Amino acid sequence: MIVGIANGNLLNLKKIMSRKKLGGVLWWLTPMSKRPFANSTVAIRDLIEYLSENFDTVQEIYDNINYCDEGKKILQKYIDAGYGNKKWKDFKNWNK
Repeated sequence: MIVGIANGNLLNLKKIMSRKKLGGVLWWLTPMSKRPFANSTVAIRDLIEYLSENFDTVQEIYDNINYCDEGKKILQKYIDAGYGNKKWKDFKNWNK
């Protein structure tokens, strides 16, 4: 079954459903979420953790990421959900 076109290629539903996700970190918005909202590499998680040692809130960490667009997108999801002023240590145990 053909679903659509992405990057000039036809997408096959079976291939999409059987494709394994890349990356090793699942990102959850809350501990009670049924599904993760993002998947990233361990390097992006480590970057966010490293910045959280110097900056407390989600918004401060977001403002200090200069080169990692995927990391900014992950933090933007938390900010959009109203968690911008929360401390990152409140979230870091959810995302492993």
